[in-house]
Amino acid sequence: MFESFSIGWAGQRHSSALWDNNGFEPSTLGALPYWQPPPPTNLITFYITSYNPADILNCTVIGPDQERYLHVVTDPHNPMYTLFQKIQASGGSRSCALVEWQRQPLVEIRDVMSKYPIRDWLHLNSDERARSMQFQNARYTWAPQDRYINMHSAGSNPVFLARISRGHGTITLDLTNQAIQLGLLDACIIATVVMQCGRNID
Repeated sequence: MFESFSIGWAGQRHSSALWDNNGFEPSTLGALPYWQPPPPTNLITFYITSYNPADILNCTVIGPDQERYLHVVTDPHNPMYTLFQKIQASGGSRSCALVEWQRQPLVEIRDVMSKYPIRDWLHLNSDERARSMQFQNARYTWAPQDRYINMHSAGSNPVFLARISRGHGTITLDLTNQAIQLGLLDACIIATVVMQCGRNID
């Protein structure tokens, strides 16, 4: 059973308008020029869970074999910053990304992307039905379809790479092997958290 959830297209002001039918968008996207992927197979699944307290900005990301992959941490005494901390084999952690919740929020991915406005990194398309994500000189599209938010490569021959869904108390991020090979894992996790946190990112 899936829950209703905001897809973060344009912050809180548009979430209710985009979803109905128990929180999921009807099949109007079929009339739009967005590619619809076939049922994917052999997906690698990550669970965003253990909200603390009931907040995706303080959570744990669990990977294959139930291994903890990453912590998302927002200090209640300094809520302007959200850290993404990758869990090391030794048991420690290393920060891999940072979100600064300014009037125009910024995102930084360590060794990959310097501070950049989230509204530009996850650009809301003019029809407000999809977001374009820039990452390492390539462009990708996030768009809702049925009970998922699907990500695929942009261009004339789009390739399905990832999808987001939500159940009770857990957000699921499924990625293809190709997405992992392209180095998209951390970017997809960050994008998922940012789009699902309920804050205005535009």
